[in-house]
Amino acid sequence: MESEEIEIAINELEVRLERLRALYEQYFLGFEKIEPTVARKDVDRRIYVLRREKIRNTARRFRLQNIIQRYNTFQQYWQRICREIENGTYKRHLLRAERTVGPTALMTAAARRRFGKERERSSLPPAAVEQAAPEPSPEPKAVVPQAPRAPGAPPPPPRRPPPPAPGAPGAPAKPAASPSSVTAPQPPPRAPGAPPPPPTRAAPPRPASPGAKPPAPSEQAQARAARPAPAERPPAPAVAADPKARELHERLVAASKAARRPPVSLEALEKTMKTTEASLRAKHPNRRIEFDIVLKDGKPVLKPIVR
Repeated sequence: MESEEIEIAINELEVRLERLRALYEQYFLGFEKIEPTVARKDVDRRIYVLRREKIRNTARRFRLQNIIQRYNTFQQYWQRICREIENGTYKRHLLRAERTVGPTALMTAAARRRFGKERERSSLPPAAVEQAAPEPSPEPKAVVPQAPRAPGAPPPPPRRPPPPAPGAPGAPAKPAASPSSVTAPQPPPRAPGAPPPPPTRAAPPRPASPGAKPPAPSEQAQARAARPAPAERPPAPAVAADPKARELHERLVAASKAARRPPVSLEALEKTMKTTEASLRAKHPNRRIEFDIVLKDGKPVLKPIVR
């Protein structure tokens, strides 16, 4: 194919691609009833023919690549919209159906139940109406007829309302009598010329009899006195760590920091060493067992060595 024919084919391909895009838009809008597969196959055939040609002009080759990339983008978009149409989730079709039959008619049974539950959850509960007891109607007051006032006489003073009853609401609380305000009963009046009464003396405390026994202590006090005092426990002696285990622990902590791993405590390391050594000692009784720190899958671990 000559250069002029390649130029004409590229121009024709661009026109056919724009026509195919317009047909797909009409199909998505509902103007076309079926997908334009014939026009799409024609565009595929033209792209296949131009790809097999050796285009020496850089501008024409660049233009063809841009058309192919644009066609690939359109294909992804068309495939996604067609999948939504097949699944019944295309937005335009859903809006059109809601305007026709309503939003709840298109839902499944589970969706209707879920929609009903959400609607009940979002709605506010009805306010509880409290039925208060009817208040008693106030008693009618007697109207006292007033005498006509003479011209020029001063107006009568305003009448004060009666004080409220002690138990009625709003009445001032009666202050409680303090012990200091309570007065002792006064003696009867003394006749003139009578001698004064003798002063009263307080009764002296009764001395304890020599044969009386002191009050017995209570049972709780006796049990508390008979209970021995708890002996203080001596502090547990600190167990010195093995120098080899301490050295391995320092190496393990340094390797854990380098590998960004949580460090292991010295007690856990010693316990692991003792358990491993006991299990290996049963298999190899006459051999020496040592330990070393190695990296396994980027994680520092304790490795036993049997010599």
